[in-house]
Amino acid sequence: MDIFYRALFMGVMQFTFIVTLLMNETFDLTYKNDTAVNFCQFFCVMILHWQCLPDVRNGIYMMKYALCCPEEFNQPMTAFLLGFIQFTAIISTEICNLMRAYQNKKVQDVVVKFAAFATLVAVPKLLHPSMETFDIQKCVGKLSLRKGRKAVQA
Repeated sequence: MDIFYRALFMGVMQFTFIVTLLMNETFDLTYKNDTAVNFCQFFCVMILHWQCLPDVRNGIYMMKYALCCPEEFNQPMTAFLLGFIQFTAIISTEICNLMRAYQNKKVQDVVVKFAAFATLVAVPKLLHPSMETFDIQKCVGKLSLRKGRKAVQA
Protein backbone atom coordinates (compact mmCIF):
# COMPACT_ATOMS: atom_id res chain seq x y z
CA MET A 1 0.00 0.00 0.00
CA ASP A 2 2.96 2.29 0.56
CA ILE A 3 3.82 2.06 -3.14
CA PHE A 4 0.21 2.83 -4.06
CA TYR A 5 0.00 5.90 -1.83
CA ARG A 6 3.28 7.32 -3.08
CA ALA A 7 2.30 6.72 -6.71
CA LEU A 8 -1.08 8.31 -6.04
CA PHE A 9 0.65 11.33 -4.49
CA MET A 10 2.82 11.78 -7.60
CA GLY A 11 -0.20 11.36 -9.86
CA VAL A 12 -2.13 13.98 -7.90
CA MET A 13 0.80 16.38 -8.27
CA GLN A 14 0.90 15.89 -12.04
CA PHE A 15 -2.87 16.18 -12.43
CA THR A 16 -2.90 19.34 -10.29
CA PHE A 17 -0.46 20.99 -12.71
CA ILE A 18 -2.46 19.81 -15.72
CA VAL A 19 -5.84 20.93 -14.36
CA THR A 20 -4.40 24.29 -13.31
CA LEU A 21 -3.06 24.82 -16.81
CA LEU A 22 -6.33 23.82 -18.46
CA MET A 23 -8.39 26.08 -16.19
CA ASN A 24 -6.18 29.16 -16.40
CA GLU A 25 -5.26 29.16 -20.10
CA THR A 26 -7.22 29.91 -23.22
CA PHE A 27 -6.08 27.87 -26.16
CA ASP A 28 -5.88 29.33 -29.67
CA LEU A 29 -5.37 26.33 -31.94
CA THR A 30 -5.02 28.27 -35.17
CA TYR A 31 -2.20 27.84 -37.67
CA LYS A 32 0.72 30.25 -37.31
CA ASN A 33 2.26 31.27 -40.63
CA ASP A 34 5.82 31.20 -39.30
CA THR A 35 8.05 28.37 -40.52
CA ALA A 36 10.59 28.60 -37.68
CA VAL A 37 7.88 28.46 -35.01
CA ASN A 38 6.11 25.56 -36.75
CA PHE A 39 9.32 23.52 -37.06
CA CYS A 40 10.16 24.20 -33.43
CA GLN A 41 6.63 23.21 -32.34
CA PHE A 42 6.79 20.00 -34.34
CA PHE A 43 10.17 18.91 -32.99
CA CYS A 44 9.42 19.87 -29.38
CA VAL A 45 6.14 17.93 -29.45
CA MET A 46 7.88 14.93 -31.05
CA ILE A 47 10.77 14.98 -28.56
CA LEU A 48 8.35 15.06 -25.63
CA HIS A 49 6.35 12.25 -27.22
CA TRP A 50 9.46 10.09 -27.60
CA GLN A 51 10.39 10.87 -24.00
CA CYS A 52 6.91 9.75 -22.84
CA LEU A 53 6.71 6.49 -24.80
CA PRO A 54 8.53 4.26 -22.26
CA ASP A 55 6.39 5.55 -19.37
CA VAL A 56 3.13 5.09 -21.28
CA ARG A 57 4.26 1.61 -22.35
CA ASN A 58 5.03 0.72 -18.71
CA GLY A 59 1.56 1.85 -17.64
CA ILE A 60 -0.06 -0.22 -20.37
CA TYR A 61 2.07 -3.27 -19.50
CA MET A 62 1.14 -2.89 -15.83
CA MET A 63 -2.56 -2.80 -16.67
CA LYS A 64 -2.18 -5.81 -19.00
CA TYR A 65 -0.22 -7.80 -16.42
CA ALA A 66 -2.82 -7.06 -13.74
CA LEU A 67 -5.58 -8.27 -16.09
CA CYS A 68 -3.76 -11.38 -17.32
CA CYS A 69 -2.18 -12.53 -14.05
CA PRO A 70 -4.40 -11.32 -11.19
CA GLU A 71 -3.26 -14.22 -9.00
CA GLU A 72 0.22 -12.64 -8.87
CA PHE A 73 -1.12 -9.69 -6.85
CA ASN A 74 -2.67 -9.31 -3.43
CA GLN A 75 -4.68 -6.42 -4.85
CA PRO A 76 -4.94 -6.76 -8.66
CA MET A 77 -7.30 -3.78 -8.91
CA THR A 78 -4.70 -1.59 -7.19
CA ALA A 79 -2.02 -2.79 -9.59
CA PHE A 80 -4.28 -1.98 -12.54
CA LEU A 81 -5.03 1.44 -11.06
CA LEU A 82 -1.31 2.22 -10.73
CA GLY A 83 -0.79 1.52 -14.42
CA PHE A 84 -3.87 3.56 -15.30
CA ILE A 85 -2.69 6.55 -13.26
CA GLN A 86 0.70 6.49 -14.98
CA PHE A 87 -0.83 6.12 -18.44
CA THR A 88 -3.43 8.86 -17.92
CA ALA A 89 -1.00 11.35 -16.38
CA ILE A 90 1.46 11.06 -19.27
CA ILE A 91 -1.18 11.19 -22.01
CA SER A 92 -2.84 14.22 -20.37
CA THR A 93 0.51 15.98 -20.18
CA GLU A 94 1.19 15.28 -23.85
CA ILE A 95 -2.21 16.64 -24.89
CA CYS A 96 -1.66 19.80 -22.81
CA ASN A 97 1.79 20.24 -24.34
CA LEU A 98 0.36 19.91 -27.83
CA MET A 99 -2.38 22.46 -27.14
CA ARG A 100 0.03 24.81 -25.40
CA ALA A 101 2.64 24.56 -28.17
CA TYR A 102 0.19 26.02 -30.68
CA GLN A 103 -0.32 29.06 -28.45
CA ASN A 104 3.23 30.32 -28.84
CA LYS A 105 4.20 32.90 -31.41
CA LYS A 106 7.97 32.87 -30.80
CA VAL A 107 10.54 30.08 -30.92
CA GLN A 108 11.79 30.92 -27.43
CA ASP A 109 8.30 30.48 -25.99
CA VAL A 110 7.95 27.07 -27.63
CA VAL A 111 11.24 25.85 -26.15
CA VAL A 112 10.48 27.24 -22.67
CA LYS A 113 7.05 25.57 -22.58
CA PHE A 114 8.58 22.32 -23.84
CA ALA A 115 11.09 22.38 -20.97
CA ALA A 116 8.27 22.96 -18.50
CA PHE A 117 6.26 20.00 -19.80
CA ALA A 118 9.34 17.78 -19.92
CA THR A 119 9.86 18.54 -16.23
CA LEU A 120 6.20 17.78 -15.51
CA VAL A 121 6.51 14.39 -17.22
CA ALA A 122 9.68 13.67 -15.22
CA VAL A 123 8.08 14.34 -11.80
CA PRO A 124 7.99 10.63 -10.82
CA LYS A 125 11.59 10.11 -11.95
CA LEU A 126 12.67 13.13 -9.91
CA LEU A 127 10.79 12.11 -6.76
CA HIS A 128 11.58 8.37 -6.64
CA PRO A 129 15.28 8.78 -5.73
CA SER A 130 14.42 11.27 -2.99
CA MET A 131 12.09 8.82 -1.24
CA GLU A 132 14.01 6.63 1.16
CA THR A 133 13.03 2.96 1.35
CA PHE A 134 11.12 3.19 -1.93
CA ASP A 135 12.86 0.60 -4.04
CA ILE A 136 10.07 -0.54 -6.32
CA GLN A 137 12.11 -2.96 -8.41
CA LYS A 138 13.21 -4.86 -5.31
CA CYS A 139 9.56 -5.21 -4.24
CA VAL A 140 8.32 -6.32 -7.66
CA GLY A 141 11.19 -8.47 -8.87
CA LYS A 142 11.34 -10.00 -12.33
CA LEU A 143 7.93 -10.30 -13.99
CA SER A 144 7.14 -12.45 -17.00
CA LEU A 145 3.79 -12.76 -18.73
CA ARG A 146 2.93 -16.45 -18.93
CA LYS A 147 -0.50 -16.29 -20.52
CA GLY A 148 -2.29 -13.85 -22.75
CA ARG A 149 -5.53 -12.07 -22.04
CA LYS A 150 -7.42 -14.10 -24.66
CA ALA A 151 -6.51 -17.35 -22.87
CA VAL A 152 -8.11 -15.97 -19.69
CA GLN A 153 -11.41 -15.13 -21.42
CA ALA A 154 -11.76 -18.50 -23.20
